[in-house]
Amino acid sequence: MNIKQPALHIVLLLLVLSLVGIMFYRTEKSFVEINKLQIEVGRQEENIAKLAELSTTLPTLSSELSTYMKTLPSSETDVADFALLVEQNAKSLGLVISNHFEDFPRPIDVLGKNITGLGMEITVDGTYQGLTSFFARISALPYFFKIDKITILKHETKTGIKAIINGSLMMNIEKK
Repeated sequence: MNIKQPALHIVLLLLVLSLVGIMFYRTEKSFVEINKLQIEVGRQEENIAKLAELSTTLPTLSSELSTYMKTLPSSETDVADFALLVEQNAKSLGLVISNHFEDFPRPIDVLGKNITGLGMEITVDGTYQGLTSFFARISALPYFFKIDKITILKHETKTGIKAIINGSLMMNIEKK
């Protein structure tokens, strides 16, 4: 018996094995890409959940930010509003007041950090009770006013006291 070499069969077998190998390689590569995409989709879903949570707290944070930004005036109008509030508080307590501002903002040291501030001197004449109430009202104003020095003097010719308050009104010159 004469047996022929199955050359054509071997070639076809090698061709089929090559195609199977290529398909296996591509399928494996697709599985790796799909796994990476599933991980990324999971991360994105977590981010969406975090964003949903943040969107509920954002109105609260934005109102707190606007309250904070009001404490730092940024323009001459804002400074004038502060001066008006200070004068109104003093006059409502029967005190005589005069304000003097420096011409330009400058860096002010606040706990080791430099914050832009406008120097101010407030002179108040009146009673002791009025002066203590005035300080309480100044501390309740929605502004960051740093007091550096308070000098209290007794009037020699009339009753009452005089207080000279040196300080700085902190500003946000970057906000417009």
